[in-house]
Amino acid sequence: MMKAKYTSPRNSTDSSPNSLLKQAEEALQAEHNKLLSLMDAMEYTVTIQDLEYNIIYQNEASRIASGGDYLGEKCYRAYEGREKVCDGCPVEEAFKDGNSHTAERKTVISGKVAFWENTANPIRDARGKIVSCLELARNITERKRAEEKNRIILATALDGFFVVGLDARLLEVNASYCKMVGYTREELLKMSLADIEAIETPEEIAQHKKKIVAQGYDFFETQHQRKDGKIIDVEVSANYIDVEGGQIVVFVRNITERKRAEEKNRIILATALDGFFVVGLDARLLEVNASYCKMVGYTREELLKMSLADIEAIETPEEIAQHKKKIVAQGYDFFETQHQRKDGKIIDVEVSVNYIDVEGGQIVTFVRNITEHKLAEQALMESEGKYRTLVENIPQKIFFKDKDSVYISCNSNYAEDLQLKPAEISGHTDYDFYPRDLAEKYRADDKRVFESGNTERIEERYIEHGQERIVETFKAPFIDESGKTVGVLGIFHDITKQKETERQSHEREIAEVRAQELSMSQQRLINAQECLRKDIASQLHGTVQSRLILLGHKIAELEAKARSKRMTKELADVRQRLEELQNEHIRSISHRLFPSILRLGIATGLESLIDEYSAKLPVDLRVSKKLRDREQANRKLIPDNVKLALYRIAEEALTNISKHTPAANNIVVKLSLSDSRILRLTVRDDGPGSNTTSPSTGIGLLLISDYAAAAGGSCTIKSIPGKGTRITAVLPLVGLETGQ
Repeated sequence: MMKAKYTSPRNSTDSSPNSLLKQAEEALQAEHNKLLSLMDAMEYTVTIQDLEYNIIYQNEASRIASGGDYLGEKCYRAYEGREKVCDGCPVEEAFKDGNSHTAERKTVISGKVAFWENTANPIRDARGKIVSCLELARNITERKRAEEKNRIILATALDGFFVVGLDARLLEVNASYCKMVGYTREELLKMSLADIEAIETPEEIAQHKKKIVAQGYDFFETQHQRKDGKIIDVEVSANYIDVEGGQIVVFVRNITERKRAEEKNRIILATALDGFFVVGLDARLLEVNASYCKMVGYTREELLKMSLADIEAIETPEEIAQHKKKIVAQGYDFFETQHQRKDGKIIDVEVSVNYIDVEGGQIVTFVRNITEHKLAEQALMESEGKYRTLVENIPQKIFFKDKDSVYISCNSNYAEDLQLKPAEISGHTDYDFYPRDLAEKYRADDKRVFESGNTERIEERYIEHGQERIVETFKAPFIDESGKTVGVLGIFHDITKQKETERQSHEREIAEVRAQELSMSQQRLINAQECLRKDIASQLHGTVQSRLILLGHKIAELEAKARSKRMTKELADVRQRLEELQNEHIRSISHRLFPSILRLGIATGLESLIDEYSAKLPVDLRVSKKLRDREQANRKLIPDNVKLALYRIAEEALTNISKHTPAANNIVVKLSLSDSRILRLTVRDDGPGSNTTSPSTGIGLLLISDYAAAAGGSCTIKSIPGKGTRITAVLPLVGLETGQ
């Protein structure tokens, strides 16, 4: 083991060369000794290796960490039992390029796994030549374990989680959020907040980001859009962290889960005893509520600096430790003890504890002050009071009967049904309140439950004031402390409204199925209509037009053979009219029946459509560059039925405008494709606006909705008097006809 030495230079007036050299050597040795002492005192492990990777120096921390003195041994053999330099060795990299290098390493010494952050710095001689390497190692095992714990927590968390940069691009996302919105992780990492945010605009998202960066966090509710187009309500917790240019860490929870959690917490609070606190397995208090603070006279801050031994007045620290082991082993306990208040007074308390295996283990404790009561009588009174409060305040009707079906007690709700007071029912039987046949049925039910020991649910219908009522009754055996059945407990309540709600829900489900069937039928009708149009257009363009051409040639032949100028002129006039019919009417009708130009793409098809209306309406067509480029690269990008639906929607919208809003000065047709493969077509005008349900416009607008539905999309129409009309159709890039 190298010990640091320090030798003070001697005071000498000798100035000979040998004396000066000796003084310099002594000073150098002193600096060397100080350096060794410094390295031995460091918490980091320090080694120096020569060019052959032999360890030529080891500080005390290195000896302790490695479990011995390895001077003269190869570093890779000493620490990892290898026969060659480890892959990614920072010392090897430092020897190669002369620079400092850092790498993380994993070691297993005496069966213990440890993680290290190693930094290697080359050591040069006076001429600048690398002669050895200084390696510093910092134990990062706890950090790695914490990182792995966090990674597992985030990966397995029920809540959604993602990280976004200040450019709103998603940088990381967990499996729960992928499942929540229906995208894969790879898809989400190509998206931004604007692609999933359903309420805020990109500008509002930017402003919201600034707010989060400024205050460091935010907690809010919003809506996200799933891949299937559905909107979900979410609760968002966002925190800004100043790393890598700034990132926002976001946790997302479906509000349904939040509601369940809130209901669970509500039940806990509703059934909790007065005081509440949480302790760790070291007996330190981790959390405490206001009721317990009031009970013992301490503030919350004071209690969170204390342990159980500071407030427990009966058990010793050793007994507290044994009690904790018992609670951990069986998971719970219920007992009485005494706590000491801040003013020195001792109070009797009733304690209910539950062990939960989180964060190293915690014990959740509910405490009730029972000082003012006699222990035995008080427990009975508290139990009776709690029972009476529960029984009297719940909406259900409750009764207790003994083994002979004689009423022991009932709550006020039950007595009110019989227009009596609870005391007037105790000691009587069903024969005193009900017709004989009903009384015998009720007593038979009681006997069956009493003898079988099973709980039964009974549903009964009866007429009250001319209306049918439905009552649900639960009867259960009433068991005493010894486990013996001593009577029957009955709980019943009116479920007429519940049954009516179930019936209405069932009818809604049937209506929804019928509506869906109607929608599918509507889609089939539209598809059949388009097929018929296409067939007629094909015949007009093919058979009819060909025959007209032949007829024109025949007339031309007759024109050439005509013997009089009058006959020639009449035949020429007939031929010209035939050509006009062919060019101006047949082709136009054929195109309107089925726009074959869509074979060239939706952008070209819409341009052709706009040209037809350009003489009557000032239409501005805007097709996104992204869509044009992708369609030019792949003509089959958009299925035929989707292109046709987009064309028909635009056509019907422009027809509506030309008929009902011819004075519109600003008409815009806009088509775009989102990253989530959703096509969005918008047609808006600055006309006077109209009532979209009026007979004059209803048919056209219904057709627009039908075309959108037939392609698997949806359509919204918004018209505001004095502000024009906006028609928005949203269609998936994949149509219904593909089966996707």
